Amino acid sequence: MPEDGLKIGFVTCVHPFYDLPPVAAERQHAIEELRGIGCEVIAAETPRTVSDAIEIAARLRAGAVDAVVLFFCTWVREEITLTLAGELRDVPMVLWALPYLEKDIPMPSPVTGLVASGSNIRLSGKRFVYLVGHVTPRQARLVAGAARAGKVAGSLRRARFGMMGSPCPGMLDVSADEGAIEKTLGAAAVPIDLEALLEAARSASPVEAAAAAERLLSQTGGARDIGRQALAPGPGRLRRIRAEVAAAPPRLLDWMSTQVIEHPAVVYDVASVEELTARQTKSIQAAVGALQLALVGAASASTLEGGPVIALAIDGVVGQVAAVVHGVCDWYVTGSYLVRRLDGLGLRADVVEVRRLTNAALMSKGKVVDERLLARSTELRLIRRWSGNGLVDALPFGSSLGKASVKAAGRIDHADLGHLLAVLRSDGPPPAR
Repeated sequence: MPEDGLKIGFVTCVHPFYDLPPVAAERQHAIEELRGIGCEVIAAETPRTVSDAIEIAARLRAGAVDAVVLFFCTWVREEITLTLAGELRDVPMVLWALPYLEKDIPMPSPVTGLVASGSNIRLSGKRFVYLVGHVTPRQARLVAGAARAGKVAGSLRRARFGMMGSPCPGMLDVSADEGAIEKTLGAAAVPIDLEALLEAARSASPVEAAAAAERLLSQTGGARDIGRQALAPGPGRLRRIRAEVAAAPPRLLDWMSTQVIEHPAVVYDVASVEELTARQTKSIQAAVGALQLALVGAASASTLEGGPVIALAIDGVVGQVAAVVHGVCDWYVTGSYLVRRLDGLGLRADVVEVRRLTNAALMSKGKVVDERLLARSTELRLIRRWSGNGLVDALPFGSSLGKASVKAAGRIDHADLGHLLAVLRSDGPPPAR
């Protein structure tokens, strides 16, 4: 994945006792790998004293880096790394250690520097992520992925959430805790009076509304999957939104096929799949409930005619959105579990093979993965199942959502993955049913 726009501060960490040519070579190699995938790297000098660390931290802060990478090439003087962490307390940090610098040079492993520094940095209250590995393109992508997550976290700390309206009387469980939002995400909550918002929407001219929408799109990076045409007012809005929702899954699967290999979820058994799915289901239910309230509010503000028909249409849209979101989440969890199982068996699969195996695991009926469903056409049937669901899946008592990944994980456990890979790598499976 290209990392355009990601600015990384890079600090090489060595003990002041050492001044070794291999350190400079590894440093340059790591910087080149990060730049090769699109990162902007602000490479600092190697700190030898606490004063150096303070100056370097100030320069990186002035450079507005999204995250800082501490690159451990030897063991270190901990006061230097602790000073860097303290001076950059609100800047996301990644600790990257080589397994060793050179086996012919007797010295402690760089991992000792990471462990000693990381233990004390954690005691100071600063959070970080760490990786151990030689400089390779894959390791650079992992480092950039961690830094990208740090950039998102930093953006959240500068974000403001608009909270519209008040919770329903007597329903404290659906109220939003402003303090919890700020404590968890670091974002500020801004209360917005719902009546004032609706009045502003009614009185705003189409030109002003379009200009405000363009400003919002430019600030958030564009319309992305749901385009301007789908969101435009007028007849057929719900139909256009449903069409966009139906078109989104193939684009998401293109992206997620790589993500499950590079960043699989932490799922190693069916129980962990079930636990993760339960958390996802709870979050999706909350988000979909908010969407339903928003659509009902918009409909009531625009017309009072055709109430039952509008309500049914809104339920259909909400049900379809819920089905697609659940389907995509199930696919990611199932694909992640598949990748973990393949790794545990020492089997390697490429992006296309993982994609087709995941599709088959989700669409199979029995207790094992049906090899006939390894066909490419299975994905189309899977997506149609997601986008075809509607009203019934919007109702808690009729919903079957959020259960597919648990069943698929059980099928993966009972499947002969080596045989299925061999089928994929042969002339192909029989036609799908």
